[in-house]
Amino acid sequence: MNSTRITIAIVGSGLSLTLSAAYLAEKLQYLKPIILAVQLPEDESDEDFSFSFPPFSEPISPILRQQLAESSLRKIDLYTPSSPAGLGFNFSTYGVVSAGVSFPQAYQICVQNVADFPKYDRFLEEKAPGIIYNRKSVADDYRRLAVKKDVVLIPCKSVQVIKDEGKIISLETSDGQRVTADYFIDCSAKGKLMSCVQERVRVSDEIMPSWSVARKRISGVSSAISCTFKFASSQMISTINYGHTSYEKTADFNGGEANAEYFQFPWLGNCIAVGRGFAEIPEFLIDLNRILEKQLMVLSWLIGVNSQTVYSERHFNTLSNRYLDEAVDAVNLMLCGVGFARELTPSNQRRIALFQSSAGTVKENNVFISENSWTGLFHAAGYKPTNTNAFAASTSVNQIVGRTKSLISR
Repeated sequence: MNSTRITIAIVGSGLSLTLSAAYLAEKLQYLKPIILAVQLPEDESDEDFSFSFPPFSEPISPILRQQLAESSLRKIDLYTPSSPAGLGFNFSTYGVVSAGVSFPQAYQICVQNVADFPKYDRFLEEKAPGIIYNRKSVADDYRRLAVKKDVVLIPCKSVQVIKDEGKIISLETSDGQRVTADYFIDCSAKGKLMSCVQERVRVSDEIMPSWSVARKRISGVSSAISCTFKFASSQMISTINYGHTSYEKTADFNGGEANAEYFQFPWLGNCIAVGRGFAEIPEFLIDLNRILEKQLMVLSWLIGVNSQTVYSERHFNTLSNRYLDEAVDAVNLMLCGVGFARELTPSNQRRIALFQSSAGTVKENNVFISENSWTGLFHAAGYKPTNTNAFAASTSVNQIVGRTKSLISR
């Protein structure tokens, strides 16, 4: 291990590995780190499509925004979302929710007083396109980018973790190579490294039942890019049409081998778990790559520059768990809405009570899921706000219309 330059070993496969390696190589270049990418065999999920399904999905991260902008990464497309589950949107952009009215009132006021206000069932198609890409093809782009930034790729079939008193000392690959580093970043499926130093915590079945995943593809369909998901029986089915091929992924929540699990301390000692190395949840509303991106952005300004290692660990763990909590809440809300889960999380119960009573959502710093997304989720899950307060109930429609016009004209 080099004594003057930090060495970072990243273990994983597919897009999780190449994105992590390329991003950290770019953001930490002022430290001139040695970055080793230990490449494990790919699994089925490495060939999945990632998609953002507004308004259910989290905001676009700077990393994904860069993917959309970079000329070398042109394999990300926009599509028109559709869903039999029903969609909702936030009226706050039109100044109506802040005026204190119920959802039906807000919609009618907007329709009557806002020129060219979009029809409810067309709002998302016109205002919020989705983002879709094949993980494997984008992973290839990031692999080339990582190599250009002097990342050393180490392909292998498996790794053995050598540790001492809860700290990883080195890795030994299946072909006998020994890998030492200052930091070991685990983005592998189920956290192969981190599981050697701590056990995963399981989310209760009442909140998120276990599931199984089946995949199939059908050729000869339309070339149009589209994404649809629907609920049927105990299944959630997402269908993606892309390049004359239809990719169908079915998550069955009637029991299965996959469980919602996570590491309570994603940064522990010299091991850091990110993305699917950190947690496993059903990927139909929240893409684990979005959590990976958020963690990498935090990590890029914490790793190697702060002598207060305990502070860095604590800060990273706090934010990582906050992002995961929001993701679990979002999935739990939809699973409860269709009867797949039996119990709402405590934070969802608080969010729903606030939304139903005031059409409001909880606003926090460093959020993972936007206010618009929560509003859409509430409506899709069947929760509607009532009149927001006594003031709204006692205010005439003419007063509300006048205030709304005033807000819109600003």
